[in-house]
Amino acid sequence: MARKPSRIRRTFTPQFKKDAVALVLGGRTVNEVAHDLGIARSLLQRWKTQLAREPNVPAAFPGAGRLAPQAEQLRQLQQPHELHPELRLHGAERETRSVA
Repeated sequence: MARKPSRIRRTFTPQFKKDAVALVLGGRTVNEVAHDLGIARSLLQRWKTQLAREPNVPAAFPGAGRLAPQAEQLRQLQQPHELHPELRLHGAERETRSVA
């Protein structure tokens, strides 16, 4: 059985996304801009929605492995907390003192 060639996931810079949305906001249709840029209409529509929700470009398109600010905060809250090294040391000393 022949193996399907793997698809390469394309990535776009925040500036490219902003410029693509600007073309739509400038009067061209989403379909027209998406066709001209060779991207899916739904992708361009998503970028337009993201930029409308968060006008600050880096926050609207976190990309490059960075999470949106709310998602990053949630991720940090869900991680187990590590004690500061000094607190761990004092805690260990207390344990050995109480054991001895």
